[in-house]
Amino acid sequence: MLHPSPSLSAASLGSISSSSSSPQPTNNNVLPASCVQTLTARGGAVLAVAHSSTHVFCGSQQGTISVWRRDTWRLEQTLAGHAGGCHALAVDAGGSILFSGGGDGRVRAWDVQTLRALFAVHAGVNSGAVLALATAGTRVVLGCQNTSLQSFDVAERDAVPRTVRRHELLARRLRFFDDANAAVDSGTEESNDDDYGTDGGGVEEYFVAPEDIVDFAHSGYVYSLAADAAAVYSGGSDGAVRLWRFGAAGLEPAGELSARTKGEEEEEEENNDEEACVHALALDGDGLLFAGLQSGGIDVWDLETRQRIRTLPAHRANVFALATSSAKHHCLFSASADGDVRVWSGDLQPLGVIGGSPGVLAVAAIGGGLVVAGCADATVGV
Repeated sequence: MLHPSPSLSAASLGSISSSSSSPQPTNNNVLPASCVQTLTARGGAVLAVAHSSTHVFCGSQQGTISVWRRDTWRLEQTLAGHAGGCHALAVDAGGSILFSGGGDGRVRAWDVQTLRALFAVHAGVNSGAVLALATAGTRVVLGCQNTSLQSFDVAERDAVPRTVRRHELLARRLRFFDDANAAVDSGTEESNDDDYGTDGGGVEEYFVAPEDIVDFAHSGYVYSLAADAAAVYSGGSDGAVRLWRFGAAGLEPAGELSARTKGEEEEEEENNDEEACVHALALDGDGLLFAGLQSGGIDVWDLETRQRIRTLPAHRANVFALATSSAKHHCLFSASADGDVRVWSGDLQPLGVIGGSPGVLAVAAIGGGLVVAGCADATVGV
């Protein structure tokens, strides 16, 4: 559903100004911004946003994925994504595959052009919801509710024979593993092959191998991921940002960025303080990593020195999403539960605020001077 409108129920995203309760722009210039479209997603609150050269994708609280064409801003299709909420979306480097992560513990892959489901990947046993996704080469990386970090190599997905995959998936679906082994070993389920190697709709199903799972990657939920050629970066409810690299044994730890002193960590643990929770990560391509905090701040890290160079006092509530634009005007966009999308210049000066939403949960800079913001009231502002 599309509403051409200069006023956004999503976030009043048609206007941008400074805010007296947050950092002020350093000059008197108001960043020029106007609402292109207000879109309404199907499935409730918009939890995730991603884009390709032709489409914008929005994952919803009810697990559906709304797909709009960028040339017309018409809703092209609503994908039946997940049994739980669609918490994360990511497009591969080639721009051909969309990955969606859900509360059902699965990652689904979609053809960006045809919007056809390609395959599904089950996270490890008892992983809970897939809360974050990132792509790194031919791999998709999963941040999970059970504190684990997982990876799946798309290029090697058929290396495990289908009969082995079928055995594992059947074992997971039956209440008792002994029953699953008996059913498979006896061959009594052979006639139902399509039920245990596909998702019932003809889409092949895979699973993350145990050797590709890092248990306890964080001391809490893995909420956010980012990746570049150098490393994979993960942020969690423990307030840590950790670095990982792919080695012979899969994902291997490569360091940690900690903004807190030992004394501060002990105080937070004693007070059960969650304000350092890292809900969002973004890379700028120039050696900086941004971490959005539950406190409303944004930590800025220099990846070469692994030092925090500053903290932006950005928002009054949880920073749920971050996005960077490397276009003509290099910008950082931050989205928060306080209802604002804040815009920062390349030298991290506040340019302005787009505000008025009941809560902005996802944001993406899609090029061409456009930003897409997904909101708690199921609206999407462009």
